Amino acid sequence: MSPQLAVFEDLRSWLSTGHRAVLLTLIHAWPSSSRPCGALCAIREDGRLSGSVSGGLIEDELIDLVRAGTYWNRPPRLLRYTSDSDDPSVSRLPAGAHLTLALEPAPQLDDAVAVTDALRARRVVARELDLQTGLVRHRLLHATASGAINAGPDTVRTVLQPSWRVWPVGKTPGAQIVRRLARFVNFEVVDADADLLAVAAGSASQADNGWNGTMVDAEQIELADLDPLTIALVFDDVPQRLKAVLSDAVTAAQARSCVQVQPESMSGATLSTEGASRVFVSPGRTPEEIAVMAVAALIELRAAPRAQSDGRRVPDAAWLEAEPVV
Repeated sequence: MSPQLAVFEDLRSWLSTGHRAVLLTLIHAWPSSSRPCGALCAIREDGRLSGSVSGGLIEDELIDLVRAGTYWNRPPRLLRYTSDSDDPSVSRLPAGAHLTLALEPAPQLDDAVAVTDALRARRVVARELDLQTGLVRHRLLHATASGAINAGPDTVRTVLQPSWRVWPVGKTPGAQIVRRLARFVNFEVVDADADLLAVAAGSASQADNGWNGTMVDAEQIELADLDPLTIALVFDDVPQRLKAVLSDAVTAAQARSCVQVQPESMSGATLSTEGASRVFVSPGRTPEEIAVMAVAALIELRAAPRAQSDGRRVPDAAWLEAEPVV
């Protein structure tokens, strides 16, 4: 579950049971902030917290604001915290740090329902908040939409995504470690059945590197787990024919990318998928090191669309091509 979906799930639960809550969105932060622009935090009237906008630096102060009822029955507003403030409540911010938050004192249940339904269906949804009226509207975006936040004088637009997925394909120890490590950095792991995907020469007698000889084509691969927010991570023990089938399957499902983990002595691309990239492994690397290198590549791919936003503006095309949530 993505951090954004987790916050909206809690918000939906609280509002549906009659609780009041506020929703906070991080719209600008200093470069080394532990939370990216677009991070969310919901705080219930009794101080219960879901999510984080600062990694614990100012959440206690935000909880105190909610418990005090400072902003109940008021329109949304922007809150700015800086390390050079005279306010002792923000003394934990490191030197040069600054945060700008959008605070919504009265998020609505139908808003939380629309967002959670879209994210559960693995759709990318844009949420636009009118700072003057508190009204919210939603649009479904193309899965490749870039950016995270768009804050203007009157509106705050946030691009909300479901969790990214990684599909490790391979039987090496490094592949097994990736399956565990990726979860620690908020990837969902697609646990496809290796035997179902095995493609060698068509018979068990011609099996390669422990892969059986079952013939499988792209149509037989379960595509339900492949979508534009899925990265196929292919290790070098996978037979060449399977790599070709995987390329076809990933392309058909419009998955984000393929990453191949291979020895640096290998030359030439062995995955035909457009945009495929490789993690080169030098001799002597341990399975643990290989796994860390592979997961680092996954993190870079996940961060790339967000990096296209400057923290203030989402490309207009993403909004022009959007369609209303129904």
